[in-house]
Amino acid sequence: MKNNSTLQIQADAVLVPHAGWQYSGRLAAQTFKRVKIPRWVVIFAPQHRGGGAEWAVAPHKTWLLPGKNVDANLAMTDRMIQAVDFFAYDAVPHAQEHSVEVLLPILARLAPETKISAVAMSMTTWEMIRQGAAQFAQFLNVLPERPLLIISSDMNHFANEETTRRVDRIALDAIYQAVTDQNPEQALRTIYERRISMCGVVPTVFIMETLRCMGRLVHVEEAGYTTSAEASGDSSRVVGYAGLVFHTDTMSQN
Repeated sequence: MKNNSTLQIQADAVLVPHAGWQYSGRLAAQTFKRVKIPRWVVIFAPQHRGGGAEWAVAPHKTWLLPGKNVDANLAMTDRMIQAVDFFAYDAVPHAQEHSVEVLLPILARLAPETKISAVAMSMTTWEMIRQGAAQFAQFLNVLPERPLLIISSDMNHFANEETTRRVDRIALDAIYQAVTDQNPEQALRTIYERRISMCGVVPTVFIMETLRCMGRLVHVEEAGYTTSAEASGDSSRVVGYAGLVFHTDTMSQN
């Protein structure tokens, strides 16, 4: 569902794109500005190059940016690793991974006091997602203040503009239906079976299943959609970008 309201939502999670800023930076910022950003966020991103742990947690104390550093929240990250069997500290998948780092300057600008944890996730099975999400939900449920969960994902890659928009709508509709049906596995199956190259499908479904386990997979709103063609003018080889907000705030539905 689409909602163009400027009201800030107390969101559980957001999905934002991670391409070069000229292509998707505006949509990422617009999506973040739709929600209240707490003192701690956890970014779940895909592994584009692989190597190292399947679900690799960044061990960094600080993320270095030009003119501004962003602190990690290692105290809470340690607790995350203890709570979820599949999480492990590993810098290797993060060494050349852009899907976390491209979001950090935007977060630093919008919420300069916010601390970061980050997990880079490889492609995997529903069973691993289900088990890990159940453990993560138990961890989140006992926290006095929950983090904002950030899904870093672009949509379909490198088809033409018409095809990209068509298959992205299939993927987005599958996500919306999964919320309605309380069945994140179906979204994973649709995206896998239709071979939609949404790089962050595992982080997306993992967070959806986490929210379902918490009883918080209630609403999803589309903050926006665009493609690289709108910035580059090249409609022959296109990447799609979506912004989504997951929340339980009925006020924003008015």
